[in-house]
Amino acid sequence: MLQHYFFTLPEWALTLQNAALWLHIATASLALLAFWLPLAVHKRSRWHIYSGWLYSSLMATTVVSAVTSQTLTLLDPWSVNAMASDVASEHIIAIRRTGLFLLMLCLLVGCSLWQGLRTAYWKVKRPAPSKEWLLQTSMAITAVVAMLVLLLGVASNAILLGLFSLLTLWLMTDMIGYWWRAQPPAWWQAHLGAMIGSGIGLYTAFGAFGGRTLLQAWVGDSAIWMGWLLPSVIGTIGISWASRRFRQLPKARGAQ
Repeated sequence: MLQHYFFTLPEWALTLQNAALWLHIATASLALLAFWLPLAVHKRSRWHIYSGWLYSSLMATTVVSAVTSQTLTLLDPWSVNAMASDVASEHIIAIRRTGLFLLMLCLLVGCSLWQGLRTAYWKVKRPAPSKEWLLQTSMAITAVVAMLVLLLGVASNAILLGLFSLLTLWLMTDMIGYWWRAQPPAWWQAHLGAMIGSGIGLYTAFGAFGGRTLLQAWVGDSAIWMGWLLPSVIGTIGISWASRRFRQLPKARGAQ
């Protein structure tokens, strides 16, 4: 039987998976709103710091709960999805492929958030690369997961999986490179890009999965492509706008 190729989770693990899923939904919903607070207030103000930590705390909880839920789902999709034993193997493969993509997206968001916090912590006093070995190791693990998603995307002719896995590989390479380059971008540029990037990942997950039904009610079948691509387009514009706004602040150049 097909289910013999998977682990069978004990009852406590299924309870953990369900609790992690609901915690993820709750914190992600709040993070969707909290994302805009640091962008709305004056940079270098205490309100920017407070709202930034609020968003970061919600996102950290979102990522940890999502990684927990998706890992358990990948281990035992039968029990987690309460499926009957006669479900087609293609359905199981699709569930695992989607789960692996969501795991990659969670890791990408988590690494982006971590990168944004660490660049703000060090500012211009960038340390030796070995000081941030744990962050870089996490990015390397994310890159490995992205390569697996890329292989699955190519094997199943899933264009979006392939595109987002390539994007993840490029982002992980770029963020690791920040700690090794002789002349990296200004710390605040790296901070803005990483923090807004975490928001792009959050809204992509919402648009492509959690909020797809809502989008389809508004725009029909176009919701599928909009949910995947619109957050990246808006986020890229947001990074450009926020960068220009920061340059206009007094002493912005000295902060580089």
